[in-house]
Amino acid sequence: MMTMSKYCLYLAGFLFGFCSNCLQAQQEDFHLRALGSLRYTLASEWNHYDLYHLGGNPAGLHDNDTLKWLQVWNENSFTRGDFRRFYDPKKINYTTVAFAGSKPLDEHQTFWGKVIYASDQLIGVPFALERNPYEADPFILADSSSGGFQFWGPQVEIIYSRQLSQRLDVGAQLEYVLDSAVRAHESRVKIIQRNLLTRLGVTIKLLPGFNVGITYCYQNLFDNTEVPTRQDGRNPITYRYRGYLVSRRELNRYVRNALTRHHQVASQWLVQPGSALTLLVQGGYCFQYSDLFDGTSVRYYEAYWERHDYSFDFVGKYSPLFSPWTLTGFTNYNFTSAWSKHYRLPVLISDQTQGNLESGLGLGYAPAHRNYRFGTEISAVQEVDHFVDYIGHTVYDVKILSPELRIGGEYFLSELISLQLGGQWLHLDQCGEIPYHAGSYHSLGISFGFTLWQKNYLVELISNFSRDREKHSPFAERYRWALLMNSKFNLE
Repeated sequence: MMTMSKYCLYLAGFLFGFCSNCLQAQQEDFHLRALGSLRYTLASEWNHYDLYHLGGNPAGLHDNDTLKWLQVWNENSFTRGDFRRFYDPKKINYTTVAFAGSKPLDEHQTFWGKVIYASDQLIGVPFALERNPYEADPFILADSSSGGFQFWGPQVEIIYSRQLSQRLDVGAQLEYVLDSAVRAHESRVKIIQRNLLTRLGVTIKLLPGFNVGITYCYQNLFDNTEVPTRQDGRNPITYRYRGYLVSRRELNRYVRNALTRHHQVASQWLVQPGSALTLLVQGGYCFQYSDLFDGTSVRYYEAYWERHDYSFDFVGKYSPLFSPWTLTGFTNYNFTSAWSKHYRLPVLISDQTQGNLESGLGLGYAPAHRNYRFGTEISAVQEVDHFVDYIGHTVYDVKILSPELRIGGEYFLSELISLQLGGQWLHLDQCGEIPYHAGSYHSLGISFGFTLWQKNYLVELISNFSRDREKHSPFAERYRWALLMNSKFNLE
């Protein structure tokens, strides 16, 4: 029915991330986005070298967020172009409105919360009946038509941290996301997605300058896709892919469900042997498994998918006292092993291994009595993927090398106003092809920012623009533009 295209969407974030959603910090730093998306070199609100901001441990909230504040932001982004994979939409419009706040309840406990309402409009989606057909599992639901989806829904997240003693803190995080959409086509496919995440954390101050954290994360994702009878009375014809080449036709109305669960344990180690040197080490293991089944009251199980993720992350910062220079180094390693099988029969569907190593250095300059600061980071990702599609009798092997350069600077017009400028350059070389990966491409991005500080509030305006161009075809490009307005109020 269909063949895979080599033109793929820009996926640098996939290369740098651990596929489990449990290993993430609590919130993106908007200010750093305006500075070329620098991650470690320049100090900002959400990249502090502690177990909460970079470590993602909810138990560290009380130690690192002691003010009462309220934050409101709105983001709009637009993606256009013909540089995309076979199932990717032609256009994407994303809008979000969000509120967040933190409140110390007393001297021993702190509460943080966030509410987001988002709209994700996917225009011109070819064939796919899923929001993310290139997710980690090798099962795709498609038909022979094209249409769009507009996902709407809320996201609620809360974090609570309590200090039990001067050495021991505990914390908990709860996040709930609900999205739904109806396909803008006569097939009227309905999709409902629900995501529930809980994380428990403990931090222990073993020695002065030596803190240890432990987290356990459970995540439950449920996708419900209903393919109804068409308005003209005809039954739909859909294609259920097992792997990426072979599908089974479904001629009747039906409901398909995917239930995915994550169990992840991680440990964080923060070492500060002196005022100049800070080291943060993290390690984690995530077990993820998914059941695919049809029906509502009576379940007909179709397939089972299992995945194991191992991660190691290191970040170090050296900033001598009274020196304007800051040197950072970072290394991230992830290894993944996954397989899928028929639910009732001893038949393997797919097998996958993936290794991902990123290393980089950063240099920042922030003189104490000057009205400017700037920084740069250079990194490289090397990834090796091996995927076996047993149903399609195909083996995919791919090797990727991806260097990236990030540059950002900030100029303070006065004590209350600053301007930010940043840029990103990425060059990805891919040897071999695999359906869910990007082909070789170049990426160039630029960012602008404006910040106004007052005694009890700040206002930010940030804009980003990026262009991705397929390496072997100058006409295959994709553009993304985003505008963010952020405000934060001190309620003390």
